[in-house]
Amino acid sequence: DMAGYHVYSYGPDGSVHMRNFAPLLGIQEESATGTASGALAVYLYKYGILPKASETARTFFQGMFMARPSEIEILLRDDGENTKVFVGGGVSDIIPLG
Repeated sequence: DMAGYHVYSYGPDGSVHMRNFAPLLGIQEESATGTASGALAVYLYKYGILPKASETARTFFQGMFMARPSEIEILLRDDGENTKVFVGGGVSDIIPLG
């Protein structure tokens, strides 16, 4: 009964590659999932996989297996009490409108 799952690999060079599937919602695979990427960044930071710092920036990669490569920009800010996550990136039309 799980709506979806977000799987990742963490490369020896520190790169993060992800895939996101939500078959119960009718989504075979997504090429860019900002919400799941932000949650994953906080998880990796909390467990020391991403380096602890007052600011940690990283690019996450998704969509390569769909021929829709995406780069999701993550910024974590930690003031010692709270960690805030910011997620962003650019977009491109892949289907002509009109």
